[in-house]
Amino acid sequence: MTSICYADDLVLLSTSRFHLQQALHTLQKEVTQLGLEINHQKTEAMKFRRGGRTAKRDELFLATGPIPFVNHFPYLGILIPYNATSFGKHIQSRARKALIAMDTIQKPWKLSLKTALQLFTLNVASVAAYGIEVIWNDLKVHDMVALEKVKSTYLKRVLCLHTSSKNRLTYLLSSADLFMEELRKRFSLPETTAYRDFIVQQELKFSEIDPKLYETPAFSQDGWKGINNENRHLVTRFAVHGFHHCLCIERRYHQPCDTCLCRLCGQRCELYHASTCPSGTPLHKLAAFKAGG
Repeated sequence: MTSICYADDLVLLSTSRFHLQQALHTLQKEVTQLGLEINHQKTEAMKFRRGGRTAKRDELFLATGPIPFVNHFPYLGILIPYNATSFGKHIQSRARKALIAMDTIQKPWKLSLKTALQLFTLNVASVAAYGIEVIWNDLKVHDMVALEKVKSTYLKRVLCLHTSSKNRLTYLLSSADLFMEELRKRFSLPETTAYRDFIVQQELKFSEIDPKLYETPAFSQDGWKGINNENRHLVTRFAVHGFHHCLCIERRYHQPCDTCLCRLCGQRCELYHASTCPSGTPLHKLAAFKAGG
């Protein structure tokens, strides 16, 4: 029988349901004598198991009645699952809280890129990564992908990019490390099999990037990375999609192909055709274009 106390929280653990019930009776008796009360609405039970449902005989009681059994138990900010190995719900919870923390950073697209990244580390990363040292060895690839989306979502806001923009491009434009790489270095975490698989997956995606991306102004100019730069959205969006959907006869967002033709000059419309189009249409006018219009 083991008890864990922190502030006004109390956890009782046992391999025996009988001994746990006896401990609950003792607890109820002691708090009553001290004039205290147990918050029954916040009292839950969880049976650690490999799978399946709890048995009918798995019942625990306090003076007010049976204690409800749950499959996930939150303790000190970590959502512990019944099998103690699948932390997907905890990752989802941290990601939601990180998005809320992200909203406290006002107008990140007006900040310098350096300041925006520093604020992410201070205000958002710590929220998303809470408990990472405890659950790291049990994280699966899909957990890491879900956690990685926190940083890529923030970078898209800073870079004035649409939420559907490819994550790999946001990292290249911002010269930022992958969130999982950043966390592993910061907390000196081991290189697990899941982490290696995740990195291989990311490297494969980066290898698919069009080399012409590095020829865009986003990589030859640094002015757009400064504070209150009015052209940031033009530079970053041109690098990501080249405003191709604004010039192509197929007036919707899509990936360029051999049949794409420019509706202004009639020539073949490649990804970065906007920079060489004879029409000379400036990017700020293309940025105002509405797909499907």
